[in-house]
Amino acid sequence: MRIALGTVQWGLDYGISNINGIPSDKELRLILSKADQNDISVFDTSSIYGNSELRLGDNYSNKRKIVTKVGELNGDSLKTSLLRSLKRLKSSNIYGYLFHKPEILLNNNYLWEDMKMLKLSGMTKKIGYSVYEPNELEILINKKMIPDIVQIPYSLLDRKFESYLNFLKEKKIEIHVRSIFLQGLYFKKISELGEKFKSLRAAFKELDLIKAKYGFSILDLALGFVKMNKAIDRIIIGVETQEQLCSILNSYSSNLPLKVFEDIRKIKIKDIFILNPVNW
Repeated sequence: MRIALGTVQWGLDYGISNINGIPSDKELRLILSKADQNDISVFDTSSIYGNSELRLGDNYSNKRKIVTKVGELNGDSLKTSLLRSLKRLKSSNIYGYLFHKPEILLNNNYLWEDMKMLKLSGMTKKIGYSVYEPNELEILINKKMIPDIVQIPYSLLDRKFESYLNFLKEKKIEIHVRSIFLQGLYFKKISELGEKFKSLRAAFKELDLIKAKYGFSILDLALGFVKMNKAIDRIIIGVETQEQLCSILNSYSSNLPLKVFEDIRKIKIKDIFILNPVNW
């Protein structure tokens, strides 16, 4: 299963369309059980996602692969930060350790050597970083900071990293994509888009036409479009309820016709600035 579960909603009230809030312990156990039943083994978290690491640790399973990210170090070493995360996760090692934002690495190049030492120590199997813009990826690669895992945004309308995917695969870099629903923005009706998102209204109208033409939901389009790109190794999806996860799994089991994929790709966005949730 290429789906990985994102956990930011488990520790923070997160997402532009989140009406459920942080899941209860009971709901979280239902989500994890459903994930295990469907061979979802990768979980993406971070030290800055509230208490999500703690909640994962309280429900730890050896068959789960945990990827966590370091935020601000605040004077600590990378090793100290990772040890703190491992304590919360109740584990001696994890699948992946990433820089949450590229700035900390770009401003402190020596940290990449520290990260490689953590990998050699066995505390993490893979290392890498999460990036938001292609120029960040280019700078890091040019500095010979070749990751095992890179996390990038990718969705129906946000395709700015597409031209880099083949290069990343040639380098045998594991590609994890996030923001495939734009924090739930795709599930908003055009009438619900505020002034901030007026530049996206035309694109949303085109998506509505595609939905009507082929009889698919926006969930089908958003998930199916990303799933069709075979260069992508993991699709990170956040859920607040078991019901949401069931809907995603049902949608994942179907495939979009190639014509739908082609129609989506014809949609062009001029204001790419608004596609980055950081700018909201």
